Amino acid sequence: KVLFEGAQGTMLDIDHGTYPYVTSSNTIAGAVCTGAGIAPQQIDSVLGISKAYTTRVGGGPFPTEDKGPQGEKLRTAGKEFGTVTGRPRRCGWFDAVVVRTAARLNGLNSMALTKIDVLSGLPTIKICTGYEYGGKEYQELPASARILANATPIYEELPGWEEPLN
Repeated sequence: KVLFEGAQGTMLDIDHGTYPYVTSSNTIAGAVCTGAGIAPQQIDSVLGISKAYTTRVGGGPFPTEDKGPQGEKLRTAGKEFGTVTGRPRRCGWFDAVVVRTAARLNGLNSMALTKIDVLSGLPTIKICTGYEYGGKEYQELPASARILANATPIYEELPGWEEPLN
């Protein structure tokens, strides 16, 4: 058994990400075949990993970014600072639209949700289930980065919890 770990996130993929705010390589699961020199039939399972909230480094569209105190709490509690540079990451609410897109692009068999403990102490938890732009509702990621950058998230709000999970 061999485990391959991909670098960076799906939305940074040069072909399927939010261009031009992408990396110079393919970050989706299918790229492991090219990078490792194995046939697609050799991949038995694809596990997706997502934080319980969303982060982004640098520029680019981020509809669920929270620039207020809750975004700062996510950044501080989640230690969302660049390992080398110490640069703060942009933080926001879980974006189910992006995660659904990533699940489709990567052909996920299963999913792991990390850092849910960071949400402890928040009165409500927001989950983005779609976007609104120009009077139109989007349940899928819009093809236009301009639309995504100007979209308003549609949230489902859930009650938070006070007790720590760790």
